[in-house]
Amino acid sequence: MARAKRASDELYNARRRVRRAAESAARAGNEAEAARLRELASTGRTTSISELNAAYEGARARARQEVAATVQASTSRARKPSDDVYNARRRLRRLAARVERQAQDTTGTTREQALSYAARLRELAKAGTKLTSEERQALLQRLADVRGASREAAYGFSAVARRNAIFMQQINAAGTKGAQSSIAGEKATLFWASTARIWSAEGGTREERYEKILDYFYVGDTAASEDVADFREWLREEKGLDWRDVAGDLGYVYEWVTEQLNEDVLGDPDVPYPAWSQRVLSVR
Repeated sequence: MARAKRASDELYNARRRVRRAAESAARAGNEAEAARLRELASTGRTTSISELNAAYEGARARARQEVAATVQASTSRARKPSDDVYNARRRLRRLAARVERQAQDTTGTTREQALSYAARLRELAKAGTKLTSEERQALLQRLADVRGASREAAYGFSAVARRNAIFMQQINAAGTKGAQSSIAGEKATLFWASTARIWSAEGGTREERYEKILDYFYVGDTAASEDVADFREWLREEKGLDWRDVAGDLGYVYEWVTEQLNEDVLGDPDVPYPAWSQRVLSVR
């Protein structure tokens, strides 16, 4: 049978806990705290159990606070603007890798545009020379804008949305000095010239132009528009696709209108683009 617990046992255990707390304080380099706790735990001193327990709990609480402060000091150093630039570049590289993985499941023009877009993201993510504060802020804003479009290209809610995000970036970059695009500047000019009659009446932003073009080819009435009927027939005959399955895809519209304008309007599909680029510019 276990003997009844005596008050002396509780006093012994309380002193032992305080002595362990003193050892922990000493290991942490807090000699003053360790000395105070050892004095309290001394058998030659008259100290109540409640006083010892209070000293022990207080020592534990202070130790936890010191550990938390140490961790915070080591992990929450002052954030520097260069950290933001580094993280923005890293996010662009991750998005580029995702676009590249998605491109492996595609073929032809779609794959070419996706890989070119990913290459553009990697180019933007490269570290450059040391920047001034103003240059760094401008770069951060530019990277943030690019990332917004990149997220749509990589994580868009549908395959069509992802392809459109890539296509719009590529055709917007076409012909722009220093920009990388799979679309030649002359062919981008041809695209806008061939669709001008659809969007030019009301003008508007490029995004509004895209919307008008999509409405025309995917929502338009084939009975009222020979172009729309021809486009949907081309999808069926040349691509083996029903237009309903790819509704909203700008890439197919681009491919069809540039191909048809080059052959039907300019009359010779084999004429190199530079030979007729000025004629197309005059149409715009």
